[in-house]
Amino acid sequence: MFWPISISNQFKLPEVKPLEKSAKPSKGNLQNLKYALPQPNEDPIIATTSNSSNPQNNLPYIAITYRGLYLFDCRTDSPLAAHIRSDLSIKNHGENQSVKLSPNGKTIAILTTGNDILVYTIRLAKDDELLTIFNKDGKIIQNGLPTLSPDYKDTDFLVSTGDSTRTKGKHSRTASSAIAGDVDGISGGGVFESDGFVNKFISVLLSDGSKETPNYDIGLRLKLIVNVQSHIMDYCFLDNLSLLLTHSKPHAFQVIYLNDPQRAANTDAKGQHFIDFDKFPWLTSSKTSDPGSVVVKSVYYSYEMNCFVLISNAGECWLVYKVDDSLGKLDFKGKLIYEEGNENPELQADICLINHTKNLCYIGLRNGNLLIFKMRKDLSVVKLKSIKIHNSSDSLHNFQLSPNGESFIVMYGKSWNIYSFLGNLNFSTTDYDKLEWMTPQSMSFTNWNTLLLSTSKSVFKVNLITLNHSSQFNSVSCKRPVLLQKDRIAIFKGYEKRKLGEFNEDEKHVKQSHTWFTQLLPLTFRLSNTEIRSCCVSDDGSSVCIVGNRDVLIYDLHFNQYKFLKRSDLGGGDLNTEDASVSPIRSCLWWKNHLILVLKALDKVVKSEIIVFSPKILERQEAFSFDHVIWSFNFDETGKGENYLAVDVDLFDNELIVITDALNCYTWKLSIEYRNNGSTVIFKRSHLLPFKKCFEERLDNSVILNFKSIIKVMGDDYLLLTNTDLFYVRKSQEGTNAVYKTYIVSQSVEYVQKLNPEILAIFDGTQFLHYIIGDKQSNLMKLRPLKIQVGNEIVDDAKTDYMIDSIGTSSYPLTTMIEKKLIFGVGIDYSNSNLRIEPTKKNYLNDLVHHFILMNIDNVTKDISDVALSIVMVYKRFHRFKNFKFVLELLLMKYVQTCYDDDEYDTDNQYFDRLIELIKMTNQKYSIIMNCIKKIEVQYWSIFFTKFGQTPREALTKLFYSFNDYQLSAHYFIIMLNYEKIDKISKEDVELINKILLKLVLVKDYETTFELVRFIKIVDDQICNTIVEKLKSQLSEYSSA
Repeated sequence: MFWPISISNQFKLPEVKPLEKSAKPSKGNLQNLKYALPQPNEDPIIATTSNSSNPQNNLPYIAITYRGLYLFDCRTDSPLAAHIRSDLSIKNHGENQSVKLSPNGKTIAILTTGNDILVYTIRLAKDDELLTIFNKDGKIIQNGLPTLSPDYKDTDFLVSTGDSTRTKGKHSRTASSAIAGDVDGISGGGVFESDGFVNKFISVLLSDGSKETPNYDIGLRLKLIVNVQSHIMDYCFLDNLSLLLTHSKPHAFQVIYLNDPQRAANTDAKGQHFIDFDKFPWLTSSKTSDPGSVVVKSVYYSYEMNCFVLISNAGECWLVYKVDDSLGKLDFKGKLIYEEGNENPELQADICLINHTKNLCYIGLRNGNLLIFKMRKDLSVVKLKSIKIHNSSDSLHNFQLSPNGESFIVMYGKSWNIYSFLGNLNFSTTDYDKLEWMTPQSMSFTNWNTLLLSTSKSVFKVNLITLNHSSQFNSVSCKRPVLLQKDRIAIFKGYEKRKLGEFNEDEKHVKQSHTWFTQLLPLTFRLSNTEIRSCCVSDDGSSVCIVGNRDVLIYDLHFNQYKFLKRSDLGGGDLNTEDASVSPIRSCLWWKNHLILVLKALDKVVKSEIIVFSPKILERQEAFSFDHVIWSFNFDETGKGENYLAVDVDLFDNELIVITDALNCYTWKLSIEYRNNGSTVIFKRSHLLPFKKCFEERLDNSVILNFKSIIKVMGDDYLLLTNTDLFYVRKSQEGTNAVYKTYIVSQSVEYVQKLNPEILAIFDGTQFLHYIIGDKQSNLMKLRPLKIQVGNEIVDDAKTDYMIDSIGTSSYPLTTMIEKKLIFGVGIDYSNSNLRIEPTKKNYLNDLVHHFILMNIDNVTKDISDVALSIVMVYKRFHRFKNFKFVLELLLMKYVQTCYDDDEYDTDNQYFDRLIELIKMTNQKYSIIMNCIKKIEVQYWSIFFTKFGQTPREALTKLFYSFNDYQLSAHYFIIMLNYEKIDKISKEDVELINKILLKLVLVKDYETTFELVRFIKIVDDQICNTIVEKLKSQLSEYSSA
């Protein structure tokens, strides 16, 4: 999960040297190098793109205009290269229209309006390495080419272009440097010179505090111009060396092999390969039976899954896989997956996105709604849910998947939304003021915590805040979530707050919130690590471990101390030194202040190992080194050639659980033996469980690749989450043998958390499902889950699909505190042009009471006697919670509204009678009813009072004459006048009002007195004056007496 938190940079396109000065002089070419004004850097930006499928490569990102191609360094945003096309090139080939990147990010294809494709390449070689130099404050002093410090931002400087020609320019925030552009596709950079700058640069270069990281020379070249005769509907890369084009006339695919001699047999003399749609018998629908008549509008390719989705002009979708036939020739097989728009144009598919990390396919319809499908290995799909368009959104524009696949962005014409991968609306720009960056033309990710946005005028870099258990999920990281930013972390500290349920909702900033603790990351870590692989907080909340792609460190919250892991035993010196190789450590978790690290070395032979450190590494004077490892497990010991897939610790049973890529599950019982001279940790291996046979029917590569978590439940039963499928592996006895059988609990699960030994929480992307698993003999498949809402409006019945109505954003649930019945989430607040994290909490006691009322009704219907589910026991269980009465008000309000919308709901009053019984047990029946009635409109009241069997007037009489409750009498008098729709107050009611007002004044309840008088004045102004005069005389008589 991620949320935008700040704008780190905004810039415009850089200036380039005039084409006639950068081109190599030759006879007769200078007149062809003219280009129209304004200057190229003032051209509108059409799109930006980056290698978001693998952002850790730090490849440059791209911006294009109608005639220009610009490359920028993804870390520093420095312009690296540019290619500007001349007027003659525009005339011959057309203007730039769209851009696509190859899977490795090193080949660029640009489609022009002239139906040509321009193919560019970039060259990355260590021999061409330059240096990026940072000062002690982390500011960039040199990025291949030295850039000016803020002290020199207003000074003139000279730009060297590699020859004797020099152009005078001015440094600005929106054009960080000027670079040379070449019509043939190569550009060069220059060195900025200014008085005193060289001396300052040299002093920084020679200082001991500088930090250097490699930056490579980008050899941008225009390699190929593909001139296509038939109109190109869409195009994409099939792999790094081939392009797939789709044509309408003729209806065919065209494959162009850019540089692959082995495929020459499949192509003609020009390296082209045509495949007519007539050859695809699967390319049919209910609207057409002729594959050749299908007009493909767009192609959405997934390199990771080697498949794509075709969308036709009629809004139909086919899921297509690339295959090779028996002769080694390229072929495609596919299946129709969506055609509901044949009857209604509003339901036609418009855009698509494939999530390879979850085997999901998102389809956007023309009416703005979203559909989420589960993809199967047999080309079939299962529709999981539908998401209604956000109320303030307009037409769909595009999708963008986050690098880890945990979220996706939906771009609309004037806004964009962030959803979790199963549909929770985490963020929407429609909630904020309209700023330029909130209405981008294109967007992509440059790394795990940076989002790239572009408008026609500017490029924006948006810093993101991410959730630690979105990757490397385990029970420990989910219990204490951590929010990760580029330079700091925010640690959940709710368990240390005794009065957590009473914290002020207005305290929104993370650093000042009761529930979060923020801490800056060390500068060395930020500069050396391009990603955070794993982050986990110890069970007592005193220590946190952070695993980067190079460094591993622990932070002690008590001593405010960071420690880097020294790994001299593994070679390469300390892990945080510049010459250290990429860290093999992938994940971390804690058990009773014992740090557990999981290693996976991706060398020629993949090797995995689990190591456990002594708590001594947390002592202030002790170093964080491998000398304190007290236990390890090398997967070579199994002799099965397997490696770790997921690791978890059962915090309630003290058990280490490891599952491997062979789907073997290893468990160790953990315990501590205390002695006079110290303590000893005991790791006792208890089980080896082969689960592979349980998945034989469902096993494919994605089960291993997209595996997320394993949790032990109910004795020796396990839950395995992979893709979005939650598998229940249940142990059963067949004769003398123990056999494991597999069931699917749900096909729509984001994460699962064991809240305590008796309660299991499953989040399906829109709501929580709580299972009570206290009995070890229970079968999870037979349990009825408790549904807990997190803010989404859900319609789920036999008549309709699972539909989510995204009325507004819903705080993503980070963790649940079962003791306080609280769900903690996070949202984004906007104030004074700044974004900031807004911690949220939701009490789900109303869901619990509602669930137990339904269970009581179900038991009575089935004639089951269960004292634990009686209404009396429900009251005893929950009445101690301070907001219990408010929950009853809320349930009564929702009940009345549901009855108003559905005449057939609870016609026998079973739910209503039980709810009223709970309300009566509080001894504040009329107070709770009054609070509920005041929260709903008058048109709903008749439903309640009819079922209640008592009118407001009857309730008023009882309250005043029997209970002597004058305050409630005043409120029910107001309810009575509204309910009976009285325009003129009768004499009897006037007398009653005088009695109520006199009693209220005598008990000094002036607030209720004024409220009643104010309401009477609205109903009957003349009577009000009479009543006030009568009250004055009564008070005079009372005072004289």
